[in-house]
Amino acid sequence: MSAQITEEEFLKLRHDSERRLQTFYDHWPASKDYLNKEEFVRQGFYCVGHGDRVRCTYCRGYLSDWEPNDDILLEHRKHFPKCPFILSPYKFPEFRDFSSRLESFSDWPAQFSQKKEDLAQAGMFYLGKGDQTKCFWCNGILADWEPGDTPILEHRKWFKHCQWLEVIKTEPFFVNAEKASKEKSKDHTCTKDARSKYLLVSFRHTAAQESSSPEQMARQIGFSPDIISKAAKKCGGPFDVETLVKAILDLDEIKTEEVKQTPTEKHLDMKCLKQSLQSFDPSCKICFDSDFNTVFLPCGHLMCCEDCAKTIKICPMCRSTITMAKKVFLQ
Repeated sequence: MSAQITEEEFLKLRHDSERRLQTFYDHWPASKDYLNKEEFVRQGFYCVGHGDRVRCTYCRGYLSDWEPNDDILLEHRKHFPKCPFILSPYKFPEFRDFSSRLESFSDWPAQFSQKKEDLAQAGMFYLGKGDQTKCFWCNGILADWEPGDTPILEHRKWFKHCQWLEVIKTEPFFVNAEKASKEKSKDHTCTKDARSKYLLVSFRHTAAQESSSPEQMARQIGFSPDIISKAAKKCGGPFDVETLVKAILDLDEIKTEEVKQTPTEKHLDMKCLKQSLQSFDPSCKICFDSDFNTVFLPCGHLMCCEDCAKTIKICPMCRSTITMAKKVFLQ
């Protein structure tokens, strides 16, 4: 084995302790057999292939020139005190390998949209009950998975100090998940803008006095005085009604029933809303066979097909009670 290996080969060594152990059987000097190969592997090391030089797959640090009385853990801590393994060793060594975690999901319930591979990459193994999973490193439990939940991002959200997250933060699947999350956040902003346009056009269709103040116009749209007051303070100096409405929506405190119903759909500017929907996976988040085409009211979430909507009384996204489900046409 060469000191220079590809990133792909390095990641394989990180996720497979048997592969790391094999490097010691292949390259470790016989004169250094007084050191425990298994202990090197437990701490994430593999044998580089140049003398007694080893490298940690958790912190990427190199160590060599081992002496008979050297303690592997102490040397590791001395030279790389910020290594994730040194800061907080993993709790379940039997699940330290990706393959062992993946195997634990053999009975993972089919109704959950989270893929076994994504859960295993995120450090989780299946507890065999419901949708309960546990991190092999930090011992954190994640359950109650919902459509759209990304395992690695949920792991970071609830257990941000887990050292496994530090180990894998540069791996492609983690980087791609963060990128997708940021894109989704942009789409959410676009949808808010679309709702703002929806409300403003509705008002302009019904308002009797165009000379009203922004606060009066917002009240005519249907917003409560308390929310209008909060948004006005956020706006600061002089502002128009469009700025005020956007500030109200940014507060995330309004409910659908607080807004007056609009006269007809033809007054809604759908351009921004359609743009935000184009980047989403159009498949139903319940059956994954048909495209979503049914919106829940009053929450407004659009995520499943007409057939699946008939079986749901609580919105899977926000947990609010569904009073009505209506088929929509996005083309």
